[in-house]
Amino acid sequence: MGSMSVVRKTMPRVALLVETSREVGRGLLRGVMRYERLHGPWGLHVVPGDLEQTLPLMRAWGGTGIIARITTRQIAEAILQSSLPTIAVDLWEDQLDPSNPLSRLSEVCVDSYAVGRMAAEHLLERGFRHFAFLSEITGVLWSRRRQRGFYDRLAEAGMSGRIYQPPPAGQRDGGREQQRLGKWLQCLPRPCGVMAAMDVRGRQMSDVSQGIGIRVPEELAVVGVDNDELLCELSEPPMSSVALDTEKAGYQAAALLDRLMARRIRKPRRILVEPTR
Repeated sequence: MGSMSVVRKTMPRVALLVETSREVGRGLLRGVMRYERLHGPWGLHVVPGDLEQTLPLMRAWGGTGIIARITTRQIAEAILQSSLPTIAVDLWEDQLDPSNPLSRLSEVCVDSYAVGRMAAEHLLERGFRHFAFLSEITGVLWSRRRQRGFYDRLAEAGMSGRIYQPPPAGQRDGGREQQRLGKWLQCLPRPCGVMAAMDVRGRQMSDVSQGIGIRVPEELAVVGVDNDELLCELSEPPMSSVALDTEKAGYQAAALLDRLMARRIRKPRRILVEPTR
């Protein structure tokens, strides 16, 4: 019994505030679990769900570390107040501002510029001459980086394209945005290769296109990001997507957090999630 109480006292307890509803989050979690099985045990706090997460009472729980996608001010404040070693997932632009204390956290983030280049390369190889980019909500840094990588690669090939900018999140209305997106799609030259900032947006584009009589992929071909197999296979026809090495990044994030919790390193570090295919 004595040895068990020592294990419980010293075992790391890590809150994983990462969405289980999307492939990026699930991949990161698989990598964390793989590290934990090899180097644990850890006590893990995981709540199935989407981006909205809740931090447990870390002091009462005995929490020692956090890996989190920080989507609300409440989560940000709770993490900062805990003063625990934390690895953030894809910080937003304002969170990366040097005046924001979140900018001093370690981070795991997608190499979105490389993602955009890979998607452009895929469409160029298939002979498209017209291109467009379907961005995520205004102000999302990773979406802008994907857009820049996409158009930089097109520019190298002597090409250009169009951009769909959705309204800000607070002004987005599902029905109205579908109408707005439909009008934009109808104005695109065809055949056109379109990169969607993420699979959810690609699926939306495919649905809207077919609803207004545009043939997919003959007239509009879409490439998403995340390789969420369920979403891609539910699309008609199945959607191509850029796969990300999220499991490797999750493993590296867990290893980094382990060293932060053991105070073997103190300076923040960044882990890149690379596109694979």
